[in-house]
Amino acid sequence: MKPKVLLTLSTILPLTLSPASAYATAPSAEPPPPELVEDPDPADASIEDIVAEVQRTNGEINKGNDAAEELAAALDQLNARGADFAGDEEVLDYRSEARLNLARAYDLDGQDELAAEAMDTAIREKLGQSLPAAKFGPDLEQLYNDRFAALDEAGWATLEVACVIPCAVYINENEVGSGPQELPPGSYRLLVESTEDRRDPLSEVIEISAESSPTVIDFGPPPKVVPPPPAVPVYKPIMPLGAEVALTVIGTGLSLTGAALIGIGSIQNVHLAEDAPSKSVLLGAGIGLLVAGVGSLATGTVTLAIDRHRAGNAIEHRAVVGWRMQF
Repeated sequence: MKPKVLLTLSTILPLTLSPASAYATAPSAEPPPPELVEDPDPADASIEDIVAEVQRTNGEINKGNDAAEELAAALDQLNARGADFAGDEEVLDYRSEARLNLARAYDLDGQDELAAEAMDTAIREKLGQSLPAAKFGPDLEQLYNDRFAALDEAGWATLEVACVIPCAVYINENEVGSGPQELPPGSYRLLVESTEDRRDPLSEVIEISAESSPTVIDFGPPPKVVPPPPAVPVYKPIMPLGAEVALTVIGTGLSLTGAALIGIGSIQNVHLAEDAPSKSVLLGAGIGLLVAGVGSLATGTVTLAIDRHRAGNAIEHRAVVGWRMQF
């Protein structure tokens, strides 16, 4: 009950006797522009809201209103969220009735192609099982019989999911077993879930036909991820092998020559030819050659030993990595 408004005499008299201009209100400012609200994203809608939209648009068709396009869009949105109602018999039955009602609306409107397409979809969504088309009238029942015969003439196809691990299989949101399923030809939504949560669900659209039958989908444990092999250190020698061998050979030769000259220059009773270098020259030359030879020999020998050691470690590392990868 709305509250009564009581005005006292002292309030009414001034309002009645006072000039109208005294109580004239100032013109109101322009109203603010309307706030723009974006339409909600259909992907954010709950499955309950989507089912409610299917029910609403289906009811509009029953009232004789032109809502076929809205119902078709609501059914498409419902199927896009198939994983949310897979196996729910109540939603599946209502979807079938709404699809039949959509086919009836197209048929009454004279849109024969859309009516046939809606009926084919209804037959596939029911996996070829019987549909209550007769409750929508003899015309729709005849359309159902004609389209079922056309699909049957095209030849049924076999779709099978080979469950290597325990799994639940849904075709067009209908729960089926893992054995072969005989279906009318066409496109089907396949959802396979691991009942033991051993891997992510498999969700894809499968096109089947009598020519490509049977279609077998394997569902097993996830493939093992093999880590990449560890990086093998790159062996970089100090100097080329040929240079190391050459230094070793040359160093050996110089050392022997220098030692021989030192030996000759050190012998006191050796008489040299008149044009031969003196013993002091021979000693100096021998010492120089010996020093150069020892340095060359040491450089070649040390670098050769270091490089051979590094090369051996690299080969051993590759062998260990190969053994680990094999076993």
